[in-house]
Amino acid sequence: MKSWSEAARIKEYLADEGINVKIELEGEEWTLWVLDDDQNEVAEAMFQAAAQRIKKSKWKRILRPDLALSSFFKKTKSFFTHRWVLVLGGLGLLFLCIGYYPDLLSFWPWGGKSFVALVEFPLEGLAIILILIGSLAREEESRVWWTGKSLIMSAMLTLVLFGYNHLKWDGRLAEWEERRPDTKIFKETFAKAVNSIKHTSGGLTHSGTNHSFLPPKDGKHVATKDGIIIGGGVEGGRPIVLYDKEYADNPSMDKLKKFLLSDKTDKIEYVMGKFVCADFAERLHNQAEEKGIKCAYVTIELGPTSERQRQEGHALVAFNPTDYEGLVFIDCTGVKGDATSTVKHWDRVSYKIIKGQTYRPKLLFPKNKFFSENVEGMGKILEEPIIQW
Repeated sequence: MKSWSEAARIKEYLADEGINVKIELEGEEWTLWVLDDDQNEVAEAMFQAAAQRIKKSKWKRILRPDLALSSFFKKTKSFFTHRWVLVLGGLGLLFLCIGYYPDLLSFWPWGGKSFVALVEFPLEGLAIILILIGSLAREEESRVWWTGKSLIMSAMLTLVLFGYNHLKWDGRLAEWEERRPDTKIFKETFAKAVNSIKHTSGGLTHSGTNHSFLPPKDGKHVATKDGIIIGGGVEGGRPIVLYDKEYADNPSMDKLKKFLLSDKTDKIEYVMGKFVCADFAERLHNQAEEKGIKCAYVTIELGPTSERQRQEGHALVAFNPTDYEGLVFIDCTGVKGDATSTVKHWDRVSYKIIKGQTYRPKLLFPKNKFFSENVEGMGKILEEPIIQW
């Protein structure tokens, strides 16, 4: 029989006649088994009569609660995992998230808006997955399996986002970063390297106004009021020579960062008398121009501070990115050979160099963002920077 309620009615009818039967589910139909083989013939005749009687009767159907609930869930699951329901539901969810999720936040009456905002991207990802499941999975069993897994993964991702951002907003993540053993080791070696930078930023020497140096073909010297800049940080060294390229142009920030990541100038060892800040800036300038990136040579005068007790000049370079308003100053001066550190890139960046303020460039590619904020000041800026394109 197709329904359990009809089978139960027939069982009840046969029981009144003294025939005991049991009901079993076979496939999608219900089967009645007579417990006493001697009653088979009588039971079969009475079964036909009982079936006719039940069809003509107006009795209410008997429902087993567990079977009714099971049937409900089965139909619900079948509906929500139908191919078109998944595709249309995913498209609708994606449309609502992209177009109207901010409006939901504005009308959200309870607290925790920052956490509710985090749910948007997992929901959009889930919507895309549902669309793919509905489009590609033909078998219902396969759609049910993938839909269930997708819901579980989306819920887990949301919980991870909640947990991570809670730790971040509460300051626990920053505390953990400082407690990490590798952070402590990095901090110690980084401090040594920063101390080395404090003693290598200078070395800027001028030729004096009565020099006899002539620039080579296609090159130019860096002229100042005290003559031209000399490399090596010592008198008698070679003049700094810049080579500009006509094809060089202002880069985007992304192109500039890619160039600086590939350039090895900052990895050269700082050696007083041989290779100092003026030489670092010269090499980076010429490398950038060769790669088609327009670059300026910059000199500044640094005065003593509580962190650095001396006054001298310093050299760096500047770029004018097309997608940034203003100049970007890059200091690629390396460190001394004995200043070991796990830092891979010593390129440091400043977005403003203002007279009277402390020159404090930050690591452009920090291994740990905590340390990019803790580079010590390298001197007080005494004059406006001299920028030569």
